[in-house]
Amino acid sequence: MNYHNTTNEGGEQLEAFKEKAKTQDQEVLRFIKDQFVCSPSYVWKMLYHQSVPLTSVRRAITNLTKEGKLMKTQSKAVGPYGRPEYCWKYCDIQTK
Repeated sequence: MNYHNTTNEGGEQLEAFKEKAKTQDQEVLRFIKDQFVCSPSYVWKMLYHQSVPLTSVRRAITNLTKEGKLMKTQSKAVGPYGRPEYCWKYCDIQTK
């Protein structure tokens, strides 16, 4: 599931939210694949120029990790609040 319907939306609104989340997942996957290794806040800053919620990027990364498309690494980067955050990389058949 790409979109987590925590506000109990329905109908056309729910479908629009699902489609947007699916598109974000695809964009995040392509971006990380091209960058090799990056943190959620790096994706947020460089791909979206902070124009979407950081939580949306984290949701996409979580979904893609559960689907086996991304892999969490042991590398860390400094996040937007000065705290360390893990980095992820594209997961192809050779890395599994």
